[in-house]
Parts: sequence; structure tokens; C-alpha cells
Amino acid sequence: MKPNQLEIIPLDEIPANSFIVLKVDVRGPMEKYQAADITIGNLNKYNDIFTEKKITLLILTTKESIDILTEDVMNKAGWYRK
Repeated sequence: MKPNQLEIIPLDEIPANSFIVLKVDVRGPMEKYQAADITIGNLNKYNDIFTEKKITLLILTTKESIDILTEDVMNKAGWYRK
């Protein structure tokens, strides 16, 4: 999907145990929280479907990403297990 493009996904087509990642183009954290509140408010009527299908909504800014950090990478960064 291209930036600034709206994609409509029918809820019945979303597989169970899915994550929906919603990217919002905002200036800062306050605007992100406002966008999250609006989005959650609009999707609240579908809460039963989200709960039944165990769908999780993750809201990120366009500058955020999800990365996998292995234990080796974390050790190199100075992390240690207690």
C-alpha cells in the first residue's frame, strides 16, 4: 500500500489471531494519541468481532517500525539477563 492511501479491509476477511498495523502520519506523540482515540472510538462498535477473532490493533506513526531484537543483538548493546 502506498503512503496516504486508504485501504478498506472487510472484517470477515481478517483471519483470527491477526495484528492490524495502522500507520498514522502525525507530527508528534500527542497527535498520535488523538488519532488512536478517534480510531478506537470509531472501531468500538466492532469490539465483539475483534475480541472473538482475537484481532489486535497496533497504531504506529510513519516513522515507527517493529523490529526483532535477538538476544545476541541486545547483548552487544549492553543488555544483560538478571
